[in-house]
Amino acid sequence: MSKLSSPLVLASLGSLAVGVFIGWQVNSSTPAPAPVIEEETPVVVIPTLQLGEPLRGELTTQSALNRKDGSRFSDYLLPLATDKLVEVELRGSLNGVLSLYDDRDELLASAPLLRYRVEQPGDYTLVVSGQDANSYGPFDVITREVELSDTDQLTVPADISSWLQKNNANHYVLTIEEGGFYQIDMQSDDMDAFLVLRGPAGFHTEDDDGGDNLNARIREYLEPGEYQLTASSYSDESGLFTLAVISRDAADMERQIQAGALEVDQPVSAWLTADKEDVYQVTLAEAGTYQIDMISNDVDTYLELEGNGVYLSDDDGGDDLNARIYSYLEAGEYRVIARSFDDDVEGGYQLTLTPVN
Repeated sequence: MSKLSSPLVLASLGSLAVGVFIGWQVNSSTPAPAPVIEEETPVVVIPTLQLGEPLRGELTTQSALNRKDGSRFSDYLLPLATDKLVEVELRGSLNGVLSLYDDRDELLASAPLLRYRVEQPGDYTLVVSGQDANSYGPFDVITREVELSDTDQLTVPADISSWLQKNNANHYVLTIEEGGFYQIDMQSDDMDAFLVLRGPAGFHTEDDDGGDNLNARIREYLEPGEYQLTASSYSDESGLFTLAVISRDAADMERQIQAGALEVDQPVSAWLTADKEDVYQVTLAEAGTYQIDMISNDVDTYLELEGNGVYLSDDDGGDDLNARIYSYLEAGEYRVIARSFDDDVEGGYQLTLTPVN
């Protein structure tokens, strides 16, 4: 005879059945959660600009916005190899600026015409942006590699292009084979050029603003031998520069007229020919302060004095805007160059050399 289950077991089974039933009712009445759809971040593809290839573009109201100042910009990937000096120029009607960034978004250079010496190869970013919120228009970007000289040995004539790193100096050995007057020019649009020349027997001279457009120029009589030439920036800047060494005697042979000697307290009257310079030899027996005057009613007089480690020039320092050089000079050999500030003008002039007590 079978046995009935005890009331406790039935109660337990009943509770379980009820729980299952209630759970089924709850689950069946709760809507399933909506699937989560992850939105993909759009990938911005930056166009690539190859070095040496021209680029033409335009900034419009649809260009990317710089929220700092409201200007518009376009950026480009610029792969660069190592040991290259790159020059990037912005042209066209856009009033804008170029900016170069490395792969860590560090600003390296910014200008309408920028130069950068690449030390690490990689992908750089070039940004073309307007100067302000109202700058729009078409533009052209010209990129090029600048050829640099890697020599540190100079002979006459010399003409090289090089790069000066910030807070640094470039050193050269200059060999002079024949004694004579020489001119050394350091020119740069990026920095304030500065030259120092040292040589045999304690020779030393330097210049900051003696050349064209306040570039550095040394003009000296140099004996044969080896000289140490240092090219640097007066304000410790970096930049591209050119360095040229010429023989003044050879370069000015066709331009200059050997006018003879200029004696102390013996005025000279002469005629200056257009596109020519009159060169006078000066011998000072005693050191002292001297004044040289070039006076003319026909030409805008210009004087130069060089020799014994001295180079001086003047345009309007005398009376009535005539040329005058006033300086303490050691005893020795000099030459005075008399010319017109406007090369194509000719006329008469008077030249005097007087000691100042």
